[in-house]
Amino acid sequence: MLKVTKVVLLSLVAVALIQTAAFGAVASTPHNLSATNAKGEICLPCHTPHNAAKPIGYLWNHTHKADSAFTKWEDAELSGGSLSCLSCHDGQTSVDDYYGSTAGSAGAIVGRAALGVDLTNDHPVGVPYPSSSRYATLGTVHGRPGVVIGTSGLPLHEHNGVYQIECSTCHTPHSNTKGNFLRADNAGSALCLACHTSW
Repeated sequence: MLKVTKVVLLSLVAVALIQTAAFGAVASTPHNLSATNAKGEICLPCHTPHNAAKPIGYLWNHTHKADSAFTKWEDAELSGGSLSCLSCHDGQTSVDDYYGSTAGSAGAIVGRAALGVDLTNDHPVGVPYPSSSRYATLGTVHGRPGVVIGTSGLPLHEHNGVYQIECSTCHTPHSNTKGNFLRADNAGSALCLACHTSW
């Protein structure tokens, strides 16, 4: 019994440390949207412990559009990961339009961060990772298939039995240390060349 209690306690401490690190990282980025809610909470604009938007996952707390609301690359089907990003970056939904509430009043994202609903002028998302020899061979990143870069990499996301590229393959919402919320440094197009090994 004592051994199980120690394991549970250590697990809780590990989760708390991870959450604290994510909280600290987000606090100093443009994703710190604490000014959009009366409690000044940093996590609230995206996540909620109760009454989350179930189709999206991640305890999602933001109103989102369906896949069909977007013009996409041929054969693309957006999963929860990209739909989460687009629930703000669609340039139409108010950043304080929380799930289950009335429309927000803070306004939509504008400028370069507003992708809009036509995604055909952006890197394809919601598409299977190509199996061509022109692309990097997949390894394991964070316990799932992805393109390995150093000790981390670019994770793919399973959707309907297929591993595909989503916004969060190249971007991480919780850290902006590499600029543009990128998962890896893109100096000399290094991030791009991690997948696109041959042109």
